[in-house]
Amino acid sequence: MGRPYKPICKRGHDTTLPESRYEKAAVKGGGACKQCVLERSVSRREKDPSTERIRNRVANWKTANIINSDGTSFTLNDYNRNFQIQGGRCKICSKHQSELKIALCADHDHKTGKFRGLLCGPCNIALGHYESIRTGAAKYLSDIVKNLGE
Repeated sequence: MGRPYKPICKRGHDTTLPESRYEKAAVKGGGACKQCVLERSVSRREKDPSTERIRNRVANWKTANIINSDGTSFTLNDYNRNFQIQGGRCKICSKHQSELKIALCADHDHKTGKFRGLLCGPCNIALGHYESIRTGAAKYLSDIVKNLGE
């Protein structure tokens, strides 16, 4: 009939409060509670902060479903290869990684998921804004050109 529900996780933390447990832990009667996950994350970050950042970045690529032109999932090796190809620079403004506070972003088409290149944060955000207004902006600019010619 299965194990009965225990309000304590595998490490002994109380999971009776809704904010202290994840659904998997509540449903399966055990597992990792939020406190366990937090402790594990802090422990990893203390050991090697860069590894935790890389792990989060790769998880974000998976969540965003970024793919290469051949249809395979975008990986850390793909990032590193493109970083070398681009010389560590943003594909739009050419700022070098050493000039930036955060790592270059893996830009991708939000409709197809295809990777397009590595961009600095400001260029990535600006491109996202432009894509959301592209049609309207093109019409506006063409109307201006027409009106100038009259």
